[in-house]
Amino acid sequence: MGLLPEGLWKLWSREYVTELRNLHRQCSRPESRMSISVGDVVTVFEDNLPRSQWRLGRVEQLIPGADNCVRAAVVKVITKTGRPMTVKRPVQKLFPLEVVTNDEQLQDEARRPR
Repeated sequence: MGLLPEGLWKLWSREYVTELRNLHRQCSRPESRMSISVGDVVTVFEDNLPRSQWRLGRVEQLIPGADNCVRAAVVKVITKTGRPMTVKRPVQKLFPLEVVTNDEQLQDEARRPR
């Protein structure tokens, strides 16, 4: 493995993920709310890890606060051993990627004959 995969990873983690974080912060203001939905693919912030080692996960459930605004989410992630597990995180520690899955569309594609 050469410099291309390493260089691509550095570029992606330095520029793309940073821009997504900035977009999420700008949209978190009350006047322009960017919401997290069930099925969204997110990067899960970890205090003790560098950004390049944050896990990716899929939002399974939204947890509203007393004011009915979404305050936390249950996210399905893959552990280092390869096992799926769910974690509960506040929305401030979830950074949505530009990937959205649609279960119905995936199921339809799986049923189509090839």
